[in-house]
Amino acid sequence: MGYMPAGVKLVTEKPAAIVKEPAYMGTPKYGSFHIGNGPKSVTWFAVDEAAGKTGKLYVDTNQNGDLTDDGRAIGTSPRT
Repeated sequence: MGYMPAGVKLVTEKPAAIVKEPAYMGTPKYGSFHIGNGPKSVTWFAVDEAAGKTGKLYVDTNQNGDLTDDGRAIGTSPRT
């Protein structure tokens, strides 16, 4: 198998699977990726981009619907 890129559709409507969110700087966009077929095969994420700010990616790595308890958002600096 070779490298096979796949796009991810981002939407502005919050999915029902996300129950708790951080305070965003801008309007978040949501997406998910699927790995496998089991009950934990879908992982949700939110992308937060505000004009003039560093964008942040919040990933629900523990798949509990809470984007605030998964560690530091990707894209942040150690000082934030």
